[in-house]
Formats: sequence, structure tokens, C-alpha cells
Amino acid sequence: MWVSFCGLLGMSYLGGAALEKVSPERWWLFQRALPPTGGNARPLDLMESSPPRRWRRDVMTPAGPFSVLGLFNYDERKPMQKAVRPSEWGLTDDADYLFFDFWNQRVHVPTNELPLSLEPFSCHILFLQPAPSQPSLVGGTRHVAGMVGLEGWDFDHSSNTLRATVVGAPNSEERYYIWLPDNEGVKECEGASFEIERSRLVRLTVNFGSTGRQEWSLRLDKKIPVL
Repeated sequence: MWVSFCGLLGMSYLGGAALEKVSPERWWLFQRALPPTGGNARPLDLMESSPPRRWRRDVMTPAGPFSVLGLFNYDERKPMQKAVRPSEWGLTDDADYLFFDFWNQRVHVPTNELPLSLEPFSCHILFLQPAPSQPSLVGGTRHVAGMVGLEGWDFDHSSNTLRATVVGAPNSEERYYIWLPDNEGVKECEGASFEIERSRLVRLTVNFGSTGRQEWSLRLDKKIPVL
């Protein structure tokens, strides 16, 4: 929750003393909000809840715009059930949206309502965008505030090829999720490994070398059947 809150608001934060004793799992969590980013989320229920439970941050990337929603349950004993409807978060209600659940690394099929269950003292971070009509980047593991480190993005219609340039910590690994509305198959992948997670969804794994920069491409083919 602390990493999510600081990341959405573009804040730096203190991890504590004796950093040499921090486990790899905890380091991974800390890194999801580093570096601090420009811009910040705004509360949508400022006059209804103290502290606010619902936060929204709008992000522009080379792959296009999307919104990051933060839903927090501050109660240390009671779980919370909440249906996220884009229209209640200030987004247009005449479209279905793709939802990417950041911490659970899960992509939900296009919908206009996503039921959520929050355990006591927990949160959900969701990336939202209107359901795209062409292959699109849905989410990634790099940063809780959005596509930090995405420096280039292009979809070549003539060759049906996606190309991207991404930046991460040297010698680290990140995942990126690609939505394929026409359920294309993958003919060729360079600069990353891929897995067909399910129909219309490809998960790329990028291993950053010593430079912390990687270019990858994904050539698609509608003739390749996808289960």
C-alpha cells in the first residue's frame, strides 16, 4: 500500500535503515515506485473519505494515453467489496475498458464494470484504457504509476509488426502485456521471450542487460491459430 500510494503521487519515500538486510522480494516491491515521476494522482472522494480511498492518475506514453486507478482499503480488520465502473471515476461510460491489475499481473477482458475484493489494509492498482481496435500495450510490471521506461512504440500495419524500446534497471527482468483484438498469432519475436497467456493476450518477458535498455519486436500473423 505504501509503495502504491507514493508511486501514484510521484513521491520519493524512505525504505528504512539496514538496507543490506532487505530481502530480494522487498527490493522488488520498492522498485515498483522508483524513480519518482512527474505529475501525480488526484483524489476522487476527497469530501467523502478521510483519507481518500479512490485515486486517479492520467498518463501519456508513446503507446498512447491511459488512466491509473488506485483503490485503497485502510480498514485493518474488514474486507471491502467494490465494483469499479469507469463512469464513476470520471471516464466515459459509452465504452468497454481493458483492465490491467498491476499487483496481480492480470488482464481482464473488455468490460464496463470490474468487481473487486480488497483484503483488510490492502489496495488495487488498475491500468485502464478503452478497448483498442489494434494491437496495444495493456500493462507492465515496471512501475505502479504507469509505463515508466517505455521510450518508443510503433505498430507497422503493412508488416503487422509491433516495435518498442524499453528501459529498466541493468540486469533486471520485466514483463509487458500485449492485447491482440483480432486474436493474431505470433510469427516472430525478437529482443524478448513471449508466451500466449490466453486468447488475445501475449506476455513478453524482457531481460535487460548491463545497459538497461532493450528493443523488442513482435511480428503478428492472423493466419496462425490461437486457442
